Amino acid sequence: MRGTVKKVVITTDRSEASDGADEVRIDLARESGSRAAAVYVVDLTRLTHLHGYASLLGIKDSHLRDMLEESSKATGHVEKPTEGVQVPLEKIIL
Repeated sequence: MRGTVKKVVITTDRSEASDGADEVRIDLARESGSRAAAVYVVDLTRLTHLHGYASLLGIKDSHLRDMLEESSKATGHVEKPTEGVQVPLEKIIL
């Protein structure tokens, strides 16, 4: 299988199902000798559910910072196991 897969995409949301699938994808990347990309999508629509958020000074920015921190933790969660098996990892936050 070596050489047939160039990059394995690992989408993560830190759910139990996602965490279990992460291990399988990391193993696939290791076995194929490929790179991995941990992808996390920031759900900006969560900001629109804050009723009156625009009128509350700083609350939008605070929630956005929290969501970006959450994304960093989620991609970092994938990074730890890839280091142990020497799979190069690219972190992508959209």
